[in-house]
Amino acid sequence: DILENDAMTTSTRSMVLSLSKQEFEIVKKQILDDVYYLIEELANIVEEIEINAMNQIEAGDTILTVGYCNTMSAIFRKASEKYRDDQMIHVVVAQGPKNNGEIMAKKPKNLPNIRVSFITDSSIYVALQQGVNKVMLGAKLILGDGSCIVASGTHTFAAICAKTRHIPVMVCAGTHKFSGIFHGDVSISHGNVSK
Repeated sequence: DILENDAMTTSTRSMVLSLSKQEFEIVKKQILDDVYYLIEELANIVEEIEINAMNQIEAGDTILTVGYCNTMSAIFRKASEKYRDDQMIHVVVAQGPKNNGEIMAKKPKNLPNIRVSFITDSSIYVALQQGVNKVMLGAKLILGDGSCIVASGTHTFAAICAKTRHIPVMVCAGTHKFSGIFHGDVSISHGNVSK
């Protein structure tokens, strides 16, 4: 490995040294343009997710989410603005053992048209039987085959329960969380993904 790295370093150095100053400036500009594009895309990603989520949310919806997610919090703020005159219900699942859902349940307190219900993880199926018409989840990573790496098994449990009740499940995540890796190619240890 060390010999290969030295060879690659020497090869890279000779390539860099063979560029003229003009060619170097062109390459530098291309790299900087790409970096600025990525920064701009990441800065606007939550806004783009909000816009797309608003196409799925309707007035009067009862939406179940699991735990705390910045993206979900932003979506509910946007929904509150869009549907000021209509009551919405946000069912937040605790997501034990840390109960991150408590943070999420407190966020919409200043949104008068969103009523929040806080439930335990074990109450998901019952909540889905009692009027929840959409499930919205965040994800840490979306794999190439469409499967997701999520914060806890509670997300998976909510999705499976929703499927049995024919309730749509939406995973809200930015394109920066998309991966070309497939489920069989990854190893997950304590929430960290490795290949």
